[in-house]
Amino acid sequence: MPIPSHRVLEIPELLKAIFSFLYHDSNASNAQVCELWFNLALDELWGNIGSKGLCGIFAVLSPLKGEPDTGYEFERPPNSTGWKRFEKYASHVKRLSYDSKPKLKQSVFNEISRTRRRLEIFPNLQTLKWVAPLNLRLCTLFMHSGIRTFAISLSEKIPPKTLFEDIADRMPNVSHLNIYSNLRIRVIEEDLAHLFKKLLKLHTVTFPRFYSTTKIIEALSSLQYLSTIESPNTSEQGAGKRLDIQTFKPTLFPGAFSALRKISITANFNDAAQFINTLFSPNTITQFRIESDLVAETPHSINRLLSVVSKNCKLIRELALVSRRDLSEEPSLFNSDNSYYGDDDNSNPLSITLEALKPLFELTNLISFEIHHHYPLLLTQHNIELFASSFPAIETLILNPGPVEMAHSTLTLDALIPLARHCPRLKSFGLFMDASIIPEISSVAPPAPFKSPICLLVGASIADEYDSSTDAAIYLSQLLAPGSTLSSNFGWDDWENINDVLRRAVMRRRDLWDNIENLMTNLINVRAQERQRTRAIMKRELEDLRVRVVELQDLLG
Repeated sequence: MPIPSHRVLEIPELLKAIFSFLYHDSNASNAQVCELWFNLALDELWGNIGSKGLCGIFAVLSPLKGEPDTGYEFERPPNSTGWKRFEKYASHVKRLSYDSKPKLKQSVFNEISRTRRRLEIFPNLQTLKWVAPLNLRLCTLFMHSGIRTFAISLSEKIPPKTLFEDIADRMPNVSHLNIYSNLRIRVIEEDLAHLFKKLLKLHTVTFPRFYSTTKIIEALSSLQYLSTIESPNTSEQGAGKRLDIQTFKPTLFPGAFSALRKISITANFNDAAQFINTLFSPNTITQFRIESDLVAETPHSINRLLSVVSKNCKLIRELALVSRRDLSEEPSLFNSDNSYYGDDDNSNPLSITLEALKPLFELTNLISFEIHHHYPLLLTQHNIELFASSFPAIETLILNPGPVEMAHSTLTLDALIPLARHCPRLKSFGLFMDASIIPEISSVAPPAPFKSPICLLVGASIADEYDSSTDAAIYLSQLLAPGSTLSSNFGWDDWENINDVLRRAVMRRRDLWDNIENLMTNLINVRAQERQRTRAIMKRELEDLRVRVVELQDLLG
């Protein structure tokens, strides 16, 4: 009879949690304890495998020979005994990710296809990620109707039409589809749209930037379970060509995007406004990201888009507007040594003022807002006060911290004060500021600091020589909470075409902000330690005072 205290070791959920923290060798030993432990340990050993794990489990089928770079192959063809042994482990594989590092030779997959005893190599496989473009067709060997999540990296050398047909036929129940590619969408648009129409159970679609063409969006609009359309701006995801998305005018029908909650598209702001304002538009969305290929969208187009969104998408919680920034031309009002030589009137008609952003204040559920533009936002301290007081629940507020025209800013570090006062949930705040002008902090009534850590995105913000940088670090250390970080990431994605003058200015500002961040972090930590020390002293003095009061009361009878 088992000891009562040992019964906890028979609880599958507890064992699974414990095994998840153990090394491979430990779980290999656990698999030999008993039948319960055997299955749970194998789930941990083989549940989530990559290229190395695939080589390992195929070695159970038949020994492998070769090198990681040149590729592995079977020493001998798999036999029925090997398949019986392999199937005992194969049923535990739930997630497979293959990138051919290490590489398996074509002959391995040929032998498996020829000798297998059943159609599904991994019958319980739910997630398949194949990022080996040169071996693209091999992934069909692992496809079956039980797979719910599929990711694929496309190749220029292999036409994807047949692959798309296999995806639809072999994995009709896929709910999450992720496509990595650098192909132009016009090359595969027809076949990809046809694939989307066949995958009726799709919930999430992720594809590269510049893939959200009119035809693609129209194909996705008919999927009744589709809730998310994403286009991450990452090198891994890849990207198409800007030329393929210059016109965006989808035609929608009744029932279009009935379940859509999150969408990311690439279109100019006027086309995006028309898309949202059209009949049967996706008015249930809660997250909306629009990236425009136009350099410096006009204040009118931004105002129009925000007006349409605020009117039709009342549930919006996260909104991002990205207008393309041109890094190839030398910015105006800018010397090669980063000195400013222009006027201070900021009269550029393409600069965004609060007037253009006013419809934003009708979105009462907003917790995240981002805007990125070629020119600095022309906002005042009062405007920032309005933002902070209007959105007390805001968590992310990114107000164009990385403009290309970055010689002058209308805001200083004082812009942080309203956010610290009104927005207790703020996690990320980005703004283009002039940190060479250090505001004075009253010693009588200092501003309230942030109560929790934030990430401050300064982007292209102006920073002066190192003496002023010290003053900026001191100022920030009085407002930011311990654990806060500072980022000078400009948020640009066209670095290969950057102008030399702009590149030098950017590198110089990054150096200055790196210096400010290092000093600021040390000062914040020192202030926190000093506050703790002061509290400890006050606590001791209070205890001492209480003791004296008690003694005095006793003395007075």
